[in-house]
Amino acid sequence: MRRRGFTLIELLVVIAIIAVLAAILFPVFAQARAKARQTACLSNLKQIGLAAMMYSQDYDECLVPHWVKPAPNVTIYWHGATLPPLPFTYHSDKGLLYPYMKNSVIQQCPDAQPLANLLPWKNAEAIPAYGVNTLLFVQPTETGAQPVPPVHLAQVTQPSSTLLMVDSASMFDPNKMNKSFLIGPPWTRTPSGGVSDNGGQYGKAPQAHGRHSGNKVCVLWADGHAGTLPPMFRPVSDSLHDARRARFIGEISRAHLPARIRAGDPHLLDYNYYFALNKETGQ
Repeated sequence: MRRRGFTLIELLVVIAIIAVLAAILFPVFAQARAKARQTACLSNLKQIGLAAMMYSQDYDECLVPHWVKPAPNVTIYWHGATLPPLPFTYHSDKGLLYPYMKNSVIQQCPDAQPLANLLPWKNAEAIPAYGVNTLLFVQPTETGAQPVPPVHLAQVTQPSSTLLMVDSASMFDPNKMNKSFLIGPPWTRTPSGGVSDNGGQYGKAPQAHGRHSGNKVCVLWADGHAGTLPPMFRPVSDSLHDARRARFIGEISRAHLPARIRAGDPHLLDYNYYFALNKETGQ
């Protein structure tokens, strides 16, 4: 008896069904992978937060500084260190928090790999793309200047709503996006009591990077828990702001941001709420 094979029409129907199923499932798989990378990032932040808390317990409840300079041409950051000879070499296993983590890989956000490195160090690709809150991670001044005191845990009045660090990236030029390890509040108080807007071209505020599922920013709070927030954007249209918006590089704020922040704005405290040690002063 002769066996009947598939007709051309039947084969085309099967191929069409497979194509339809692939078109439906591939985006689902992509979303699942993106969600897995977001989960890995949140896990990284939680482990870094635990290391920061352990550091504080060893140093009289002082938060880890952004960097210290123990010797000429030597800078030790929370995440690594740069050592001579020139050009400096970056070592991700010599940071202030490394003894508490024993693993520098957790400093790498899985969705930050395409970002370029702004600093011309050897091994600069190992620099993390997590930006620390500049109001908590202080930067000591250079030798001979008035020292900057560290922040104590007791100064953080509401740790569950105060940022420790976030997914970050910087864009000072519309055509180039770089890693960043600092993020500042939308505004700061000047020595004369005025308000300085931090949202300009070289400002430290517009460095929150919504690089995860749903264009969300992974954030670590001062009490150790991690979550996500959407980046906020200024209602400004120019080449730089448009480029930042297209790449989801914005700011973190509890209220919608104006084009420019000025003294007397009734929402000043809301703009800085997630950064401020003292929610009543915004600083």
